[in-house]
Amino acid sequence: IFGIHIVPGKTGTLFYKPQGFMAASDRIDIVLHGRQTHGAWPWRGVDVIAVASQVVQTINTLTARTLDPTTTPTVFTISTINAGVRYNIIPDNVEMQGTLRTFDEDMRQEAHKRITATAEQIAASSGAKAKVRFGPVAYPVTTNPAALTEASLPALKLAMGGKAMVIPKVSGSEDFSEFQKVVPGFFYFLGAPPKGADFNKAPSNHSPLFDIDEDQLPVGARTLAALAVDFL
Repeated sequence: IFGIHIVPGKTGTLFYKPQGFMAASDRIDIVLHGRQTHGAWPWRGVDVIAVASQVVQTINTLTARTLDPTTTPTVFTISTINAGVRYNIIPDNVEMQGTLRTFDEDMRQEAHKRITATAEQIAASSGAKAKVRFGPVAYPVTTNPAALTEASLPALKLAMGGKAMVIPKVSGSEDFSEFQKVVPGFFYFLGAPPKGADFNKAPSNHSPLFDIDEDQLPVGARTLAALAVDFL
């Protein structure tokens, strides 16, 4: 199976990587339970806003201080924090959501344990409780088998006039990896920033400013057709 993804790279150039290409992705939900109180007397409750701040700051250091970055990259991000309904009231609960990106299954499981233990211990130290859940959204590493990658390159380079280059690991994730669990698969990128834009400064995927050069879409289709013809 073959897949392609638009990125704001150099126009009309393909980007790929043999073996581990894109990270595994785990959704993380952390719910903190405290005790509501007025903002004027925080000592009468359990301040989960303060606990949430500690959890985010501490877990953000995990990848740099407790997981070996020389073995494989690991990225942890809290992206949403929801709590409270009024400026002068400390709420009962805080809900946070984030993502974990890893390239190694052992590292992934170790990160799960450390994130869970960190949140629970910080919460307990303040009299709060933490519940950590991973999933249900989770994707494995997108891995391009070495042999399939090598076999795919002649058709790709022919279709692109040789414009194909290897890039480092990408911490983004891709549900294409679910297909690769069933059959061998090769995944690659096509550079298509807006016309006239500096691809180094073009808004990235998932930015509200993201745009593409639609004239590159037939180029991507041509590469897929070349692969299909070559393998069939």
